[in-house]
Amino acid sequence: TDTSATMYRLRAVPVPRIVRTNTPVFSRQQHHISTFESTHQKQSSSGGYAYFGLAAAAFGGLSLLSGSDLKAEATSYKSTMQTVDKLFPLQTKESLTPMVTEFMRLAKAGLSGSPSSLKMIPTYTGRVLGTEKGVFYALDIGGTNFRTLQVQLNGNGTVSEPLLKSFDIGAERMRGSGEDLFTFIADCCKEFIKDEHTSNSAASLGFTFSFPVNQTSISSGTLVHWTKDFTASGVEGADVVSLLNNALKKANLKVQVDALVNDTVGTLLTSSYSDPNCVIGLILGTGTNAAYVEKHANIGKWKQGPFVSQEHIINVEWGNFDADKKVLPRNKIDEQIDAASENVGEQLFEKMISGRYLGEIVRLTVLQLWKEGVLFTNQPNNPEFLKPMAFETRVAAGIEADDTRTLEVVGGLLASVGFAISSPEDRQIVQEICVRVSSRAAALTAMGLVSLLKQMDRVGKPATIAVDGSVYSKYFNFAPRIRKYLKMLLGANADKIKIVETCDGSGVGAAMAAAWGKTHSSK
Repeated sequence: TDTSATMYRLRAVPVPRIVRTNTPVFSRQQHHISTFESTHQKQSSSGGYAYFGLAAAAFGGLSLLSGSDLKAEATSYKSTMQTVDKLFPLQTKESLTPMVTEFMRLAKAGLSGSPSSLKMIPTYTGRVLGTEKGVFYALDIGGTNFRTLQVQLNGNGTVSEPLLKSFDIGAERMRGSGEDLFTFIADCCKEFIKDEHTSNSAASLGFTFSFPVNQTSISSGTLVHWTKDFTASGVEGADVVSLLNNALKKANLKVQVDALVNDTVGTLLTSSYSDPNCVIGLILGTGTNAAYVEKHANIGKWKQGPFVSQEHIINVEWGNFDADKKVLPRNKIDEQIDAASENVGEQLFEKMISGRYLGEIVRLTVLQLWKEGVLFTNQPNNPEFLKPMAFETRVAAGIEADDTRTLEVVGGLLASVGFAISSPEDRQIVQEICVRVSSRAAALTAMGLVSLLKQMDRVGKPATIAVDGSVYSKYFNFAPRIRKYLKMLLGANADKIKIVETCDGSGVGAAMAAAWGKTHSSK
């Protein structure tokens, strides 16, 4: 074939996405192999495998592969994708339904006080009504930064623009003494509140503390254990509100902590202030958790006497679902993730769906294929990629979002993690791995949501799910995939579900919890 003519055809024909014809792929580009073969078979003596030659030349290779080389490359691709299929099979209604059944069993056990990997923690809080009014403050701590906010509730389901200030905790305080940590937090609160609070009465504050807490009242709770790289001493097993109150008192700050919540409860409260159908709060970011509205009468383990409301917000702590490893589709990559974590055997569900781990799941999968000699064969060394957590979830999201003809964005992102040389096949396979990992996470997220809707008997009824977190808001195609799996599990009833992105629920929601707590404290 004349080289110039070949190159002309290469410029004229888009490089296809290469996918198995019997496997659906969630992506912007979906080309069916057989369609491509029928279009281009006459242009190559190697028949349907011509696309590998086209792709190679499109990436700058002037020499075309021979028919035998092309067939070998296609065979290698098929074998590699079979490995990916086994690791991350696409979830179906049949595979997800037993997980829903197990989730609901564990939820009921947790509510009754029986052994369960789902803690089902009563939060001593109900939903706000949208009629609460006043100025409330919030302290939001759940990561390396924390924030203080002033929130004006207008009483008509609306909130004025909050005032806020962020502070960096720093690694030393995260891992130092609890006294130093809470002293620093109190000093920062004083810096913010003294400028905003002019009343002589004590300011009402809601405290968002996004760590596992055994809550004993609306304004008290003991830390079960630290997560997110916090190890500050003297806090586990202690009442975190008492620690904060003591620090605020030493700082001579007139503040009353009226509510302790986590970010998931805060997200639910924020949306329910304007939407009475909001029944689930979901965090889907670095970590993941869910809270939902339960009938108080269903909380069999409740021993604290009458509650002020017929409904009760439950903190599920769903990241620990299936600790017994009965139903989740875990594989050897998930086992490696767990073994390398700081909490081996715990939070297995979170390790499959949260932003902290999705990129690492992709990295370990790619690493396995690279060591097997089927990816990046032209680059035997990449010390950067061998480092744990070297492949961030945001990189995986960027790889999935690439809809260029030659996956040039994928190539650039792979170069950023040390793979300076990547073939079209390398890029295609890595993108497909990212799709499989995030699709599994979306399917499992939908499974958990359906379980909670069924627990509340809300299937077929209007229900709003409030969501906060970077995976939901920023990961390419994640939100539509959740909707897809809800439809798969619920059919037409999925149309009754509204999912709303609720930004800053952990801040504004804490202030709303303070309003709820102040209103009900005398009842």
